[in-house]
Amino acid sequence: MQDFYVVTGMVISQMPVGEFDRRVCILTREKGKITAFAKGARRPGSKFMAATNPFSFGKFKLYEGKSSYNIMEVDISRYFEELRQDYIGAYVGMYFLEVADYYTRENNDEKEMLKLLYQSLRALEHPTIPKRLVQYVFEIKSLVVNGEYPGAPKDVTLQESTVYALQFIAATPVEKLYTFTVKETTTASKGGWTYDNGEKTITVKVTDDGTGTLKAEVTGNNPTVTNSYEAKPVTLGGGTALKVTKKVTGHDSAEEYRFSLTPAADNPQGGASIAQNGDTAKTTGKIEAGKSQTVSFGDVTFTKAGTYRFIVKETNENAPNGWTYANKDADAKTITVTVTDDGQGQLHAEANTTPEFVNSYKAEPAVLEGDTALKVTKAVDGHKAVEPFTFRLSLKSGAAENVKISDDMAVTGNGIEAGHSETLSFGKVTISKAGEYTFAVKETTTPSKG
Repeated sequence: MQDFYVVTGMVISQMPVGEFDRRVCILTREKGKITAFAKGARRPGSKFMAATNPFSFGKFKLYEGKSSYNIMEVDISRYFEELRQDYIGAYVGMYFLEVADYYTRENNDEKEMLKLLYQSLRALEHPTIPKRLVQYVFEIKSLVVNGEYPGAPKDVTLQESTVYALQFIAATPVEKLYTFTVKETTTASKGGWTYDNGEKTITVKVTDDGTGTLKAEVTGNNPTVTNSYEAKPVTLGGGTALKVTKKVTGHDSAEEYRFSLTPAADNPQGGASIAQNGDTAKTTGKIEAGKSQTVSFGDVTFTKAGTYRFIVKETNENAPNGWTYANKDADAKTITVTVTDDGQGQLHAEANTTPEFVNSYKAEPAVLEGDTALKVTKAVDGHKAVEPFTFRLSLKSGAAENVKISDDMAVTGNGIEAGHSETLSFGKVTISKAGEYTFAVKETTTPSKG
């Protein structure tokens, strides 16, 4: 009766034999490195075709012939397909197989070498672990496992971290060997980005459960690396400060005009701040009639992109006689500031307007009537007058558009006694603008025949 063996191992090499067969070299947990034949493995559709390729790891059922083993059945648990599709990874992996082939022997205890090979190939498949790092770890640990590691070189000066790494590789059991650090090496750009360059740890622990299969346990896999973006704030101040203009008409003004700046309630939350006492502004000195003065509010700093509105009001309360102030709620003006992010780490702000508040002066017209009415007196000498006397009032000099006379005629009564007089008042005279005005009074009565 033929003797059958079930071994757990990995194909480390294969070569064609005859027309359809293969001779494979398998590194096993039970018998070290062995050579076995897979009949018909190269025949299309053969169940042994994929199973006898390098990197194939699993269980192999063998029977022992007179001079070699023959493969009867296979149960592959891992083909390392991702490694086969990576040119550099496959190249480094084949190199690992060659090292394993060089060091191992038949009927020798090669469990440690098999575990190292299996674990190292898994590490090669991980996209975030540098392949050169895996290669260095494998090479050093291979020397340790096979008793050829000479220790850290003593004729060169090594960094402390290098010495520690060598000691760690040499002393750590294979099952705990691969503790990998993942670190983003991208240099942060100047455009507002903060990169997470801290190291993240991935640990791969490979164990032999005694059932013929190595198991790998990964902890800390797929770490999250968070990069953040924050644009630098922008401040409107100095030449770019928010401003307001005061204009006066009708008269010069030496009044100090005061203004308030209030953020709108619907502005982006926490996106703008006004410097202390920067929410007020005031004029200084005299402003001539028809002219204006522009004043600035304090610094306003923006930390978020968006649209911001600021309400500007004149806060002077009581206007002197003749003045009309733009200090009602309806007179409030709005400044809109648009804040944009240039995508390179800087905010930019632009205000849409400098609002203007106009205060106007207009004096109440001078009215001459009653006791202050313009008058004329008619005196009679030598005889009693028997008829009324008529007088007319007219503007002789001054701007006619500023003067309004309600009644320019005045008439005496009948019968002014000799030696007496009568004073007459003209109608209401309204003068709407300051200046000097001269009026002419002329009697228009036709002389009597007597």
